[in-house]
Amino acid sequence: MSIAHQSRYLLGSASFFLVLTIITIPFKYFSDYGVTTSLIIASVGLLGTAAAATSINKSYLKSTK
Repeated sequence: MSIAHQSRYLLGSASFFLVLTIITIPFKYFSDYGVTTSLIIASVGLLGTAAAATSINKSYLKSTK
């Protein structure tokens, strides 16, 4: 939706809620393996989300400069 509307605000809010989800899921489902494992899985998910959001921002959204 952020790409179709060329909106950085939609991309930012979608990324925020995706980050919350990515942090919540490892602690909910992988807490039996320990906090360290949950943090590692969450950090990998966050890095992937950041890479995808940066790629979308560069490729599809118009620059405001």
